[in-house]
Amino acid sequence: MNSLEITLVSKSHVQSILKSRQKYMSGLRTEHFITPEMQDRFYENVICNENSKHRYVSFIKKQDGFVGIGGITNISWSNRTGEISLILMPGYIGQGIGSECVQHLLDYGFNRLNMQNIYGECYESNPFVKFWERVANKHDMYTTKLPNRKYWEGKYFDSLYFSKVNETKK
Repeated sequence: MNSLEITLVSKSHVQSILKSRQKYMSGLRTEHFITPEMQDRFYENVICNENSKHRYVSFIKKQDGFVGIGGITNISWSNRTGEISLILMPGYIGQGIGSECVQHLLDYGFNRLNMQNIYGECYESNPFVKFWERVANKHDMYTTKLPNRKYWEGKYFDSLYFSKVNETKK
Protein backbone atom coordinates (compact mmCIF):
# COMPACT_ATOMS: atom_id res chain seq x y z
CA MET A 1 0.00 0.00 0.00
CA ASN A 2 2.86 2.35 -0.66
CA SER A 3 2.58 3.14 -4.35
CA LEU A 4 -0.26 5.61 -3.71
CA GLU A 5 -0.71 8.59 -1.50
CA ILE A 6 -3.89 10.46 -0.71
CA THR A 7 -4.09 14.22 -1.12
CA LEU A 8 -6.61 17.02 -1.16
CA VAL A 9 -8.88 17.03 -4.20
CA SER A 10 -8.13 19.87 -6.59
CA LYS A 11 -10.46 21.43 -9.13
CA SER A 12 -8.29 19.98 -11.91
CA HIS A 13 -8.70 16.47 -10.42
CA VAL A 14 -12.48 16.86 -10.46
CA GLN A 15 -12.39 17.97 -14.09
CA SER A 16 -9.98 15.16 -15.04
CA ILE A 17 -12.25 12.46 -13.62
CA LEU A 18 -15.28 13.74 -15.54
CA LYS A 19 -14.49 11.67 -18.65
CA SER A 20 -14.30 8.43 -16.64
CA ARG A 21 -17.52 9.31 -14.83
CA GLN A 22 -19.35 9.87 -18.11
CA LYS A 23 -18.06 6.58 -19.55
CA TYR A 24 -19.39 4.41 -16.71
CA MET A 25 -22.77 6.01 -15.94
CA SER A 26 -24.57 2.65 -15.89
CA GLY A 27 -23.21 2.12 -12.40
CA LEU A 28 -23.78 5.59 -10.95
CA ARG A 29 -26.67 6.95 -8.91
CA THR A 30 -26.65 10.10 -11.05
CA GLU A 31 -27.11 8.69 -14.53
CA HIS A 32 -27.05 11.88 -16.54
CA PHE A 33 -24.22 13.68 -18.21
CA ILE A 34 -22.50 16.39 -16.23
CA THR A 35 -21.01 19.49 -17.80
CA PRO A 36 -17.64 20.91 -16.74
CA GLU A 37 -19.56 23.79 -15.11
CA MET A 38 -21.66 21.34 -13.08
CA GLN A 39 -18.46 19.56 -12.05
CA ASP A 40 -17.00 22.90 -10.89
CA ARG A 41 -20.13 23.50 -8.77
CA PHE A 42 -19.75 20.01 -7.27
CA TYR A 43 -16.19 20.90 -6.35
CA GLU A 44 -17.19 24.23 -4.77
CA ASN A 45 -20.43 23.10 -3.07
CA VAL A 46 -19.50 19.59 -1.92
CA ILE A 47 -15.76 19.01 -1.83
CA CYS A 48 -14.83 22.47 -0.50
CA ASN A 49 -17.76 22.63 1.92
CA GLU A 50 -16.55 21.75 5.42
CA ASN A 51 -20.17 21.08 6.45
CA SER A 52 -20.72 18.59 3.62
CA LYS A 53 -21.70 15.03 4.51
CA HIS A 54 -19.16 13.83 1.94
CA ARG A 55 -15.37 13.61 2.33
CA TYR A 56 -13.29 13.07 -0.80
CA VAL A 57 -9.59 12.51 -1.43
CA SER A 58 -7.44 12.26 -4.53
CA PHE A 59 -5.12 9.35 -5.19
CA ILE A 60 -1.68 10.10 -6.55
CA LYS A 61 0.64 7.42 -7.89
CA LYS A 62 4.17 8.51 -7.09
CA GLN A 63 5.52 7.77 -10.58
CA ASP A 64 2.50 8.88 -12.65
CA GLY A 65 0.51 11.51 -10.77
CA PHE A 66 -3.29 11.66 -10.39
CA VAL A 67 -5.11 8.32 -10.74
CA GLY A 68 -8.56 8.86 -9.22
CA ILE A 69 -10.91 10.24 -6.60
CA GLY A 70 -12.55 8.39 -3.75
CA GLY A 71 -14.37 9.18 -0.60
CA ILE A 72 -16.68 8.40 2.22
CA THR A 73 -20.05 9.88 1.28
CA ASN A 74 -23.56 10.15 2.69
CA ILE A 75 -22.01 10.34 6.15
CA SER A 76 -24.24 10.10 9.17
CA TRP A 77 -22.06 11.64 11.86
CA SER A 78 -24.44 10.64 14.65
CA ASN A 79 -24.45 6.99 13.56
CA ARG A 80 -20.79 7.00 12.40
CA THR A 81 -21.70 5.47 9.01
CA GLY A 82 -20.64 6.37 5.51
CA GLU A 83 -20.67 5.01 1.98
CA ILE A 84 -17.48 4.25 0.06
CA SER A 85 -17.06 5.85 -3.37
CA LEU A 86 -14.32 5.44 -5.99
CA ILE A 87 -13.75 6.59 -9.57
CA LEU A 88 -10.46 5.91 -11.33
CA MET A 89 -9.00 7.45 -14.44
CA PRO A 90 -9.54 5.07 -17.41
CA GLY A 91 -5.83 4.24 -17.82
CA TYR A 92 -5.64 2.85 -14.27
CA ILE A 93 -8.61 0.49 -14.33
CA GLY A 94 -7.69 -3.19 -14.07
CA GLN A 95 -4.17 -2.59 -12.72
CA GLY A 96 -4.76 -3.31 -9.03
CA ILE A 97 -4.87 0.39 -8.16
CA GLY A 98 -8.53 0.15 -7.12
CA SER A 99 -7.79 -2.38 -4.38
CA GLU A 100 -5.12 -0.14 -2.96
CA CYS A 101 -7.50 2.85 -3.12
CA VAL A 102 -10.16 0.90 -1.23
CA GLN A 103 -7.64 0.02 1.50
CA HIS A 104 -6.75 3.71 1.82
CA LEU A 105 -10.45 4.66 1.96
CA LEU A 106 -11.22 2.11 4.68
CA ASP A 107 -8.26 3.36 6.70
CA TYR A 108 -9.30 6.98 6.11
CA GLY A 109 -12.92 6.28 7.05
CA PHE A 110 -12.23 4.22 10.16
CA ASN A 111 -9.10 5.89 11.50
CA ARG A 112 -9.41 9.52 10.44
CA LEU A 113 -13.16 10.09 10.16
CA ASN A 114 -13.98 7.74 13.06
CA MET A 115 -16.63 5.79 11.12
CA GLN A 116 -18.07 2.69 12.78
CA ASN A 117 -19.54 1.25 9.58
CA ILE A 118 -18.56 1.78 5.96
CA TYR A 119 -20.92 0.41 3.36
CA GLY A 120 -21.37 0.42 -0.37
CA GLU A 121 -23.79 -0.52 -3.10
CA CYS A 122 -22.82 -1.58 -6.60
CA TYR A 123 -25.48 -2.07 -9.24
CA GLU A 124 -25.19 -5.17 -11.39
CA SER A 125 -25.36 -2.83 -14.40
CA ASN A 126 -21.96 -1.54 -13.27
CA PRO A 127 -19.10 -3.17 -15.19
CA PHE A 128 -17.10 -3.20 -11.94
CA VAL A 129 -19.48 -5.30 -9.82
CA LYS A 130 -16.98 -8.20 -9.82
CA PHE A 131 -14.32 -5.84 -8.44
CA TRP A 132 -16.60 -4.89 -5.53
CA GLU A 133 -17.44 -8.56 -4.91
CA ARG A 134 -13.70 -9.27 -4.59
CA VAL A 135 -13.27 -6.24 -2.29
CA ALA A 136 -16.12 -7.43 -0.06
CA ASN A 137 -14.64 -10.91 0.17
CA LYS A 138 -11.10 -9.67 0.81
CA HIS A 139 -12.24 -7.44 3.67
CA ASP A 140 -14.68 -9.96 5.13
CA MET A 141 -17.66 -7.66 4.61
CA TYR A 142 -21.31 -8.47 5.11
CA THR A 143 -22.96 -8.77 1.69
CA THR A 144 -26.45 -9.20 0.35
CA LYS A 145 -28.23 -8.75 -2.94
CA LEU A 146 -30.91 -6.06 -3.16
CA PRO A 147 -33.49 -6.57 -5.93
CA ASN A 148 -34.44 -4.05 -8.62
CA ARG A 149 -32.27 -1.20 -7.37
CA LYS A 150 -31.27 0.40 -10.67
CA TYR A 151 -33.25 1.16 -13.82
CA TRP A 152 -30.96 1.45 -16.82
CA GLU A 153 -31.81 1.33 -20.52
CA GLY A 154 -35.22 -0.27 -20.04
CA LYS A 155 -34.23 -2.88 -17.47
CA TYR A 156 -34.08 -3.18 -13.68
CA PHE A 157 -30.85 -4.42 -12.11
CA ASP A 158 -30.18 -5.87 -8.68
CA SER A 159 -27.33 -4.54 -6.58
CA LEU A 160 -24.60 -5.87 -4.36
CA TYR A 161 -24.78 -4.26 -0.92
CA PHE A 162 -21.71 -4.62 1.30
CA SER A 163 -20.81 -3.37 4.75
CA LYS A 164 -17.73 -3.37 6.97
CA VAL A 165 -17.79 -2.70 10.72
CA ASN A 166 -14.79 -1.09 12.38
CA GLU A 167 -13.62 -4.12 14.39
CA THR A 168 -11.35 -2.03 16.62
CA LYS A 169 -14.33 -0.14 18.07
CA LYS A 170 -16.89 -2.85 18.71
